[in-house]
Amino acid sequence: MSRKILVVGNRETGLGGAVTAAAESAGHTVVNLSRSESSHVQLDLESSDGEIRDRVREALDALGGAQSLVLTSGMGAYTHPRASMDKAKRLMQVNFFGPVAVFNACLGALIKEQGNAMFVTSSVYRAPGAPDLPLYAASKGAVHSFVTSEARRMIRKNVSLFTFTPGWFDSPMVEDIPPDRRERITQSIPARKFGDAAELAAFALQLLLQSNWITTGRSFEATGGA
Repeated sequence: MSRKILVVGNRETGLGGAVTAAAESAGHTVVNLSRSESSHVQLDLESSDGEIRDRVREALDALGGAQSLVLTSGMGAYTHPRASMDKAKRLMQVNFFGPVAVFNACLGALIKEQGNAMFVTSSVYRAPGAPDLPLYAASKGAVHSFVTSEARRMIRKNVSLFTFTPGWFDSPMVEDIPPDRRERITQSIPARKFGDAAELAAFALQLLLQSNWITTGRSFEATGGA
C-alpha cells in the first residue's frame, strides 16, 4: 500500500535524499522540505514557529495529508565545547526545537491518518555522551527524550513515534573529516566501514511501513555493530 510521506531533509543528498528516492521508487508519494532550492517546499529550521508552521501546512496541502513524517535534517557535530551561547542555541534550534516545531505542525494530519513520525536527528552520541562534543550530544539527547516521552502520550491517538539512530554514514556531514581520522573511525566500527545512505534508507522505509503500537517509543540503531 502506498503512503503519503513528508520528508524533512535535503532531497538530493544525505539520508533525506536517500529516503526520498527509496520511497518514490517504491511507489509512495513524497513531499520534501529543506533549505535546498530543489525541495518541493523550502524550509529553514531556524525560522520562527509561525514560519515553520506555514511551510509545513504548504507541504501538507501539496501532499494531501501525511501518513508518515521523517525528520532527517540537523546540524553537524563539530561545535566546540566552549562555543558561544549563540552557537549553542543555534545547534539546539536546528537539531531539536526546529524538528519538534515541524512535528507539532504535522500532528493533526498524523492523528487523522493514524500515522507515525521518525526522528532521524537522534544520534549514537545521545548516550552515554561524547566527551569532545557535549553540545551536540545534548541536542541529540533532547530529541531522544522528547520522542520516548511523547510516544507514550500519542499512542493513545494511534500515532507512533520512534528514533532512528545512525552511526557513521557517508554523507555531506562527514566529507571534511581528514583521511587519517576517517581511518581511525573506520577501525573503531566492527563492520570496518562507513554505512551507505541507500542501505539506511531501505531500513528506515521498512520501519515506516511497519511502525505501530509495538514499536512506538523505540530507538533503532544502525551502527555497524558499534
